[in-house]
Amino acid sequence: MTVAVALDKIEGSAGRKDAQGWVEVTRIALVTGLSGTSGQAQLEAAVIAAGMPAYGAVHPSLTGLYLNGIEPTAMGGGVVKVRLVYNRKDDQEEQAAVITVGSAMEQQSVNTDYEGTVMYVAAPAGAGGDDQIGTAAVGMPKTTMHFSRRETTCPALKSILYVGTVNSGGWIVESAAPPRVWLCTAITGSSNDGGTTYQVEYDFARSQKKRGPTGDVEAEVTWDAYTFWIDPNTGKPHKLTDDIDYSGTGAGWERWQVYPAMDFDALRLGGN
Repeated sequence: MTVAVALDKIEGSAGRKDAQGWVEVTRIALVTGLSGTSGQAQLEAAVIAAGMPAYGAVHPSLTGLYLNGIEPTAMGGGVVKVRLVYNRKDDQEEQAAVITVGSAMEQQSVNTDYEGTVMYVAAPAGAGGDDQIGTAAVGMPKTTMHFSRRETTCPALKSILYVGTVNSGGWIVESAAPPRVWLCTAITGSSNDGGTTYQVEYDFARSQKKRGPTGDVEAEVTWDAYTFWIDPNTGKPHKLTDDIDYSGTGAGWERWQVYPAMDFDALRLGGN
């Protein structure tokens, strides 16, 4: 079945105004044609379905209202009803985020040097085998960003949507960042007032840069994964005819996008 999103269903729509205008507006969306082995899988599929507004999106007809809550409910039969709650900015994140940044060494297994040249181990004299791709355990720098902010909505849905995703482009942390170089590693929240407010923590990690012999950045290394062709006769990869360039595929190896991309600016971590 084809997944379809029908927005602005009348039943369940709601709103609240004060002297200054609209404070909160709820739109109702109905997502049909969903499949999955669990209700949770269908909920996740519904909120990221094509045509569904993204978290932080502006209301299509009311200025000053932003999507601050996405509440899916499974209805059965591959149907999910989604409440889209829009609020004024002054009713959302009340505090500016506290930002912590740092870099530290982390143990990793690598099969290329800092220039992207594949590490090879030559066969011993007389062994008659091909050169093999080797691995080495080294300390690699890892840059992280941490945001801490008091918010008025539960961060559960944001954690479902964003943790395990990469940036789709530049964002508040790095405006010129290419896609897929920042990974959202955690979003957690705690409330000490019964759910009225939450202290929400956001964590992101930056991938490394490929550098040339003089230290200049030659290419961005994304969070994508790489696989190598294995010789079925030896159980080992053959020597590659070209080095990994981090931007596509080559003879004997493939690049895979294992993390979906999201617009990190929709989290509005730079403030309102």
